[in-house]
Amino acid sequence: MSDDPEKDPEKELREQQQRIEQTREELGATVEALSARADVKARAQEKVGELREQAGEKVGDLTAKARQATPDPVVHAAGQAAEQARRKPGPVAGGVAALVLLVLGRRWLRNRRSGGRTKVTGSPAKRQAKVAGRQAKHQAKLTGRQVKRQAKLAKVQAKQQARAVRKQGKAKLGKR
Repeated sequence: MSDDPEKDPEKELREQQQRIEQTREELGATVEALSARADVKARAQEKVGELREQAGEKVGDLTAKARQATPDPVVHAAGQAAEQARRKPGPVAGGVAALVLLVLGRRWLRNRRSGGRTKVTGSPAKRQAKVAGRQAKHQAKLTGRQVKRQAKLAKVQAKQQARAVRKQGKAKLGKR
């Protein structure tokens, strides 16, 4: 052993090992903290869990408020209706089917009445173009009808003129 008590190699070695061990532990904790921060998926799942709990609490609060605000006869009637639906699901299913058929029938009729045209969704320019197309088609129909009328009128006038010419011709022949 050495003469200087402060420079005991074994003691110094033990202290050094303790410092290394402490540094390792601190480094391990730091690495764990950094990996937890870097693990986005786990953090997102934790956040989702927290939000679920908050939402569950909110739903519970709102449900309790709704129950307090709902009159007892309404709660009783709703409970009876739900119980009857559980016992006899056929009428409920029939009612749902009838409702679906009603909605589909109304859509079919509306589509049929509109000539197969459905509402135009999208930008205002698309809507304007669609409306302009419809107007042009309507105008073309009107123009076609007008041309037919004018042709028919011209034909009638031509027949009338031909009759008049024939009458004049007969009249001239009769005078001779």
